[in-house]
Amino acid sequence: MCSKKLFCLFLVLLYSGCNEANSKNIEFYLTSKPMYPNFSNEEVKGKVKGVDFNQYYILVFSRVGDNFWTKPYLNNPKINIDSDGSWSCNIVTGNNDTYATEIGAHLIPIDIAPKICNPCPKFPEITESVAKILPTKLNGIPESKFISFAGYNWMIKRKDFKYGPGPNLFSDDIENVWVDKENNLHLTIQEKKNKWLCTEIINKQSLGYGLYAVSTKGRVDLLDKNTILGLFTWDNNSPEDNYKEIDVELAKWGNEYDSTNAQYVVQPDNPDHLKRFNVDLSGKDIQDQELTFFIYWQPGKVQFSTYTGTIESLGSVINKWEYNGDDVPVPGNEQFRFNLWLMNGAPPLKNQEVIITDFKWFNVDSIISEQTFIKTNLSVFPIMRYIEGETATINNNEIEIDKYDGISHYVNLTSGINIFNIQTFNKDHDITKKEKIIIDNDQDFSTQNHDLLYYYGDGQDTIIIDLTTEQILGVIQNVKIVSSSDFIPYVIDTKGNFYHISNHTKKLHLPFTKSEVYPIFTNGFVYAANEKIDLNSFSIIKSDLPFHIDFRFASVNKNLINIGTKNAIITVDTNNDEIISNVSFSKSSVYFGGSNVSKNQNYALVSSYSWASSSIDIINLKTNKKSSIKGLSDYAGQISFLNDSIALCSFYGNSYYGKGGLEVVNTNKLERISSYRQFGCSSVVVSNKDDLIYITTRYVDHFENGYYTQGDKSKRGIDVLKLSNNNILEHKKSYFLALPHKYQTSPNFFIKTSDSLDHKLKNNIEDKFQQSFRKDSIASRHVNPENNNSGSFRPSNFYYHMSPKNSDTEGFSVNSIENKLLIKKNNTLPEIYCEYVPPIGNRLKNLIVRVINANSKIKYQMLVYIYVDKFGWRLKTKKENCFINIEGNNVFDITSQAYDHLASKIQLYLFEHNVPSIFLLENNKIPRLISDSAISELEIQR
Repeated sequence: MCSKKLFCLFLVLLYSGCNEANSKNIEFYLTSKPMYPNFSNEEVKGKVKGVDFNQYYILVFSRVGDNFWTKPYLNNPKINIDSDGSWSCNIVTGNNDTYATEIGAHLIPIDIAPKICNPCPKFPEITESVAKILPTKLNGIPESKFISFAGYNWMIKRKDFKYGPGPNLFSDDIENVWVDKENNLHLTIQEKKNKWLCTEIINKQSLGYGLYAVSTKGRVDLLDKNTILGLFTWDNNSPEDNYKEIDVELAKWGNEYDSTNAQYVVQPDNPDHLKRFNVDLSGKDIQDQELTFFIYWQPGKVQFSTYTGTIESLGSVINKWEYNGDDVPVPGNEQFRFNLWLMNGAPPLKNQEVIITDFKWFNVDSIISEQTFIKTNLSVFPIMRYIEGETATINNNEIEIDKYDGISHYVNLTSGINIFNIQTFNKDHDITKKEKIIIDNDQDFSTQNHDLLYYYGDGQDTIIIDLTTEQILGVIQNVKIVSSSDFIPYVIDTKGNFYHISNHTKKLHLPFTKSEVYPIFTNGFVYAANEKIDLNSFSIIKSDLPFHIDFRFASVNKNLINIGTKNAIITVDTNNDEIISNVSFSKSSVYFGGSNVSKNQNYALVSSYSWASSSIDIINLKTNKKSSIKGLSDYAGQISFLNDSIALCSFYGNSYYGKGGLEVVNTNKLERISSYRQFGCSSVVVSNKDDLIYITTRYVDHFENGYYTQGDKSKRGIDVLKLSNNNILEHKKSYFLALPHKYQTSPNFFIKTSDSLDHKLKNNIEDKFQQSFRKDSIASRHVNPENNNSGSFRPSNFYYHMSPKNSDTEGFSVNSIENKLLIKKNNTLPEIYCEYVPPIGNRLKNLIVRVINANSKIKYQMLVYIYVDKFGWRLKTKKENCFINIEGNNVFDITSQAYDHLASKIQLYLFEHNVPSIFLLENNKIPRLISDSAISELEIQR
């Protein structure tokens, strides 16, 4: 063991171990340290015991500002030990050394090379060191000051010499930085004793990923041209990672005539890493001179936004920007900071002051669990809430409340963070409730592996609920999505349009002739009404089926389709489309409600209703025997099977007589085994993933006076239930959709689960999609010589090529990429044939094209341009790599510059001989000569 010795007058710090050479105890400590500031150039002194002084030397490191430096000199760092074990070091040998605040040292074997700090962000660890003196403060160092603001503890930066940023002097005096009685933070730049003093505070917590929000008050748009207000993260220990610096900065950077005064930056601050914009608060009243800045830091991207108003009461958006480069920092020991400083230390015309009214950080993970943070890729979101109050506002705009105290308000989302503040008021106009909804509209967000519920029952819109995140995903307006496939990641609307479940963009179209269809899918085929479509050819192969298909009243069981009608259960074999079973029955009540068949094909259940009551008929499909359960709730609706023996039958109920809900029926015992009362329960769907049960819920006040009410006003939407082991239905969750009272018996929604995909079959079908549309998706615009004496070419006519029997198709698949493309009617000349188009956002994959109908004796060349919205057209080929291989594929890198991955258009030009002499861009436009000289063009809109 090594001995430890205490010295009363000197700070003796830890040594790391014993001298392995002689196993003697080592003592290594300071005997004298300078006063701060060290204007007298006093040396640091110390003592060593227990080693051979000739076999060791000392390395000294002083902390100046935030970094450690080797002392006394970088080129002569070794401190010799005197014969009595004493040593000393001059630590004032460079700029600002007078203001060193800490000293540390290592005892090093003489054969070990010295560690050089030039500088080091923290005191260096040296493995060969046999003892060390940990950093200790010099005498007279002022104690650090702290300030409490917005629920956090902040250290006030003090620098008595000019230091970054700037460089500037930074003051921790309460006359320079303070929190007032209203809990507002004041940062200033003030001149005192002919010195300009800046201010900065540093959050003591490291927060990491999440949403940072900062609100300011006053004319921050009128800062002096040399003044910079910084709201940013900073990790002093990560210089190699640009200090993990992410900034919002308000500054003109010394240029009084700059038309912008603010910027977002993900360091380093080169043009690809920042966005300049302008903040203008002129003409606004004092109470309206408030701004809120957001930094949403996520893995792989940072989203910035600026709004008028406060965090609690946002106004209009001023600017938004997203950076998603490969160098987005990951969290470390960064801290959030505010500072007000001078560019290059240049003085302003007068003292400067900024008021920061609030700071908040939202932990995204915890926000999601509290249902106040929503992730979506849809552009319209329905804010639907049950309101306990007289009036309600969203972002200070009054919203209509329906007669049952609900709001259903659609909001259009911009890309990135959208914030909506909901406030409820009583009749005295007092605020009774506040709620904040933070919606991240992220076009890269995919829901392909999520479980999704599609509600289409009221009106012409489809509301989508993400059951994986347990939140509403958004709404697709003027579209009723009514069905899905178990083998491909698509859903379909009543017009026959396909939507990919990853982002719900319209992809393909099925050419049904009916104006409204409710399709049902089997392996490789789609049925609707009396038509059948082959997914191999996307064409109708039968249009006179002897049965009628409606997804709401039919179910698929392997190769069988079971169809329920008001007087029969029909079973169809999809191998030959023949009816193999037609079991007729006489329903127990007047009006048909719904039907379904168990998966083992043993039982069919049919519900019906008449005046204020309903019935369930249980039909044995093997024996054609029928059993009935009568006297149930009015307006019988949808039936779903939980398993082969347990059926769930829904009933809407009656506004006067009440009831409504779910009946659990055991088909083996031919009896009802439990009930769940819920008015408005006309639809029931079972998730095939977790056996959760989803039902509709509604409310009505029959006389509109409060005496005859049915249901619960706060539960007008979708309820989630679970059947317990003792067959009791238990409520798990509710989604409020502000559904009105509307008698319905037909299904209102369906669920598509991620686990339902047959991946082998899915890949096969998607391959067939691609093959089916491959020809039609390759588009080429030709230019042909037309009696032109000048020798120039003029483009001939071209048109949009549509898929068969459909003029509404929005795109075609090129290896799963859908594009609107142009095609020339004549295809006798060489054509540009696209093998692969990388999707928007891709940074790795290349554009792949080839030339067909080419003449092997001609040396073709091609130019490739891309259009990036922020920058215009960019040339992606150069003269030396324009030549085309006509016997194989040609690969073009179209993401060689920043933002190339966001290109919305690609333009290709094919030439028979040399490319035109003018091929560079003119004012971000493609020269007309290029199009005139090309023999073929291809335009791709991504």
